[in-house]
Amino acid sequence: MVDLLKGGVLAGLVILTYPQVWSSAGAFADTVYPIPWPGILLLLALCGLWVHIDSAALDLDRIRRAGPVLLAFVAGLCLVFLRLFFSPDLAWALLACAAFAAVLFFPIQRLTVMAYCAPVAVLVALRAIGAEGIWVGTFGNRNFFASYLAAVVILAVSAIGTACRNRPGTCEPGAPPNSARYFLIWGVLGLIAVSALVRCWSRGAWLGLVGGLCWMVLVRLRVLRERPLVRASMIVAMVIGALTLSWVVQARYVQGSDVRPYLWRGGWELVAQNPLVGVGPERMIDAWPAVRPPEYTLLDDAGDVSPYVHHWALQFWIDWGVPIGSLWILFLAGALALPLRGDPHRAAMQGVLAVFLFQNTFDAGLFHSPLRELALWIAASLWSPMLRQGCSQPQDRTVPFSTSPWLPRLGIGLFMAVVAYHGCLRPWLGNLEAETGHLAADRSEWSEAVPRLAAAVAWGPGPRREERYRLGYCLAQAGAHEAALEVYLALAGISPDYTRVNANLTRLLLVLGRFEAALPYAERQMELFPLNADDRVRYASCLLELGRVEEGRAALHRALELNPAHAFAQQLLSRLAGAGGEPGG
Repeated sequence: MVDLLKGGVLAGLVILTYPQVWSSAGAFADTVYPIPWPGILLLLALCGLWVHIDSAALDLDRIRRAGPVLLAFVAGLCLVFLRLFFSPDLAWALLACAAFAAVLFFPIQRLTVMAYCAPVAVLVALRAIGAEGIWVGTFGNRNFFASYLAAVVILAVSAIGTACRNRPGTCEPGAPPNSARYFLIWGVLGLIAVSALVRCWSRGAWLGLVGGLCWMVLVRLRVLRERPLVRASMIVAMVIGALTLSWVVQARYVQGSDVRPYLWRGGWELVAQNPLVGVGPERMIDAWPAVRPPEYTLLDDAGDVSPYVHHWALQFWIDWGVPIGSLWILFLAGALALPLRGDPHRAAMQGVLAVFLFQNTFDAGLFHSPLRELALWIAASLWSPMLRQGCSQPQDRTVPFSTSPWLPRLGIGLFMAVVAYHGCLRPWLGNLEAETGHLAADRSEWSEAVPRLAAAVAWGPGPRREERYRLGYCLAQAGAHEAALEVYLALAGISPDYTRVNANLTRLLLVLGRFEAALPYAERQMELFPLNADDRVRYASCLLELGRVEEGRAALHRALELNPAHAFAQQLLSRLAGAGGEPGG
């Protein structure tokens, strides 16, 4: 039963994560609302615990032999739980619980189901191309979709390579049959994945594919199979090399048009400012404006919101601090150094995980569904044998979880109900309302968008910054200025420097005639976007309304330096000249 559930969840992660691509609207490039997989994975973990509650036992001898690594792992989980106890971000709390449970109760044995979904995923991507002209599949981003395709190529190469070595008398444990049908199936899957990968135009995915293939070749070398310390050293060198590479790239190409060097430079500053505790999971969006260089806002592919640094190891340090972030890094990268135990499926899983880690040295897919869930689940499955396998021991060397299963099963059932409501139902309803509200706002149907977005904010989980921001905009467009002001003030209390919230607060307060209250927000917006002429003009408007004419005139001249064709700035200067001031520019 649990194996069927695991297969269903793996298939769902591939083809159902962003269900918008199945709708008539097609795929969305900017805003996507995923299925709440963290809660679903935790429910699956609890189902595994429910099934194993009678037979599961802890192998004391195995735990003793794996003592140092296990101690570090458990200590890391305790630190994570302590950190999440004070964090409002529910997704990472559920993921941490699910990853811990996956080690014990529901590890993945193989990724065959994930590969078999490739034809369906590519067909969905083809449909999205016809609707929106982008290759995203059900991954919400072409780079993330390309990462999945590279993983399918790894699985196909591993399966075909293992089958080629499968000769009578030399068969590896768990090796597939050597048959023409088997070669045909995996050959077709690999060809489909490569063909789609070429059309995705993702440089990071090709980097991940090369890294994954190289890693699969290296781990089969005898010296690496017999010397785990050498493999661990390679992992450490890989992480240090990736961090060093980001430092070198940002130092050499910081004047270029790519956003990554700017993000990496700001990321290192955030780590230096918060080395022990970090800024918090999903909180870089609030901390980034303070370290963002002014020239970043002028880049073509730079957004007002930058929630991720596009470097997985650096992102963990930013979010969690160096101590806990290093344990997350150890959990993911350390899984590549674990022994294969002669199992070709474990080698394929390590190759897939290597794809994700190599690619996300320059991308953010490891912090988005479904790659986030896949990577954590695969890593947990690779760690699982440390507790669940090994030589059989006498019965008196084990300790059962429970001698009376009905009581823990009752507790598990109650916990499953809580997770189903808070981790699955509420996020799904919130995503559904958010999707409907954003579509209505795109059509300028304010009366329909407002209640939908308000419902999304109420359902949560988390602060729902984008929905609050769009709700305030819709209320302002509908003429409900006081209500819009209340929404924007609430958003500013949660995330003071979120995108253009200060600019919108300035605009609303000017419309309402509250010039003194508008000035601090205008000043803050100008500090965040010093090269934006519109923000300078709004700041000048506040100063002029407050009678600070000379300061307002200077701000208008600065706005015209940034944008000589700014019509409103010219109009205000003309009014000042007509009132007896200097001639307008």
